[in-house]
Amino acid sequence: MKKILYFFIAICISSCSTNQNKAEDVISESIKSQIDAEWEYIPIKFTRLSDALSNIEEEERYKELEAKYKNVEYKYLYDSIYNDETYKADSAIYGKEYADKTRINPSSEERDLIIKKIKHLKDKYTPRKIGNGISHMYICKTNFGDSLYFSKWIFDDNFKIRKIYKISEPIESDSIKDRVEKLRKEKDWDINSDLWNISTPLN
Repeated sequence: MKKILYFFIAICISSCSTNQNKAEDVISESIKSQIDAEWEYIPIKFTRLSDALSNIEEEERYKELEAKYKNVEYKYLYDSIYNDETYKADSAIYGKEYADKTRINPSSEERDLIIKKIKHLKDKYTPRKIGNGISHMYICKTNFGDSLYFSKWIFDDNFKIRKIYKISEPIESDSIKDRVEKLRKEKDWDINSDLWNISTPLN
């Protein structure tokens, strides 16, 4: 019985290792195919392949509410500024008593309702698996400067790329060696971390 158990464990470990290698190969080849021949791709490290979960900020309903909120918030701020300027002008021309009586404060009712809907959506949201995820840190050296990339890749079960997220920052050539050594020792980013929310998926 123990032999059978060890056999299945060995198969599982082998499969995980194979999938990890597949993902790393696909990512490396994808990056190399997108950069010019004279540029240099320097891989730093890959995280372990794991379940990639959905993010509420990419759900259509959430995007709709966010877009509505931005429009309403913009109008609310515009009305607030306009009313403040009108109040100052009326106070100067007609006096404070008149300005107080005629002052109109913008309504925040619609804005508050949208905020409530967004909160409700977040509270009841349950992330779901959307694929296999892995993050990769690398440096790209180019003719016009070098950049450090933090990327997140999501694959389907056949290791076809579903989504790519990238965050980059410029890096000085003389600091690359030290930065690479430091990053390799640092704790890996969680592929489902909110840190990726600042990045727009590339596909």
